[in-house]
Amino acid sequence: MLEQILEKQQEFNQYLDSIDLSVLKEQYTRSELDNFSNQLYSLKTRSLAFEVKRLTDEMKKEEYPELLGVHHFPVLRQIDFLTEEQKIELDKFLVSYRKGNYVSGLWRITKKHGTVKEIEKFLLDKGVVEERHYAICPKCDQGYISSLLTPEQKQGIEKIITENESEERYEYLDTFLDHVCMECDRSTVPEEIETLNFKTVYKMVQERDTSLDNV
Repeated sequence: MLEQILEKQQEFNQYLDSIDLSVLKEQYTRSELDNFSNQLYSLKTRSLAFEVKRLTDEMKKEEYPELLGVHHFPVLRQIDFLTEEQKIELDKFLVSYRKGNYVSGLWRITKKHGTVKEIEKFLLDKGVVEERHYAICPKCDQGYISSLLTPEQKQGIEKIITENESEERYEYLDTFLDHVCMECDRSTVPEEIETLNFKTVYKMVQERDTSLDNV
């Protein structure tokens, strides 16, 4: 039966390939061809390849029911503060981020700010993501005055800001902090900063589990 379906499909494709559009242009008016085009669009052409692929996907899930649950990042099964549906949604969501990408938009999993923070902490503790930080402009509190910083660099900046003035302090801050905020275009002298806030982002560092990709 499969061979027969494939043969008929190939015959139809060959017929379509044989149609010379230049001949249609010579034999019919633009109005007639417009009408013909609308008739073609109105036909409900069956996408058998799509339907068969959907069927095999369903069969695959019947054979491997674990595909219906968390399987891209198995560690998410350990979460005890989300529903099963939310864990599955989070598992699918994280797939869109490759290793090295920065994860954002976790509010799509839950609108509760506290729960988002719990998710971030869980992913961090389990080694799925790593923290990176931006130093926030003290003038506008919106823009950034640094490139991405590691936790160690952030801690070094926080520590040296509290120390007394020294040549080492100036050199260290100049290494990591910019003098001009790209958001407000105002200048900040790093050596004069007394307090500094940071924006934390999360870098994906764990590859997803691909063991079920080719079953």
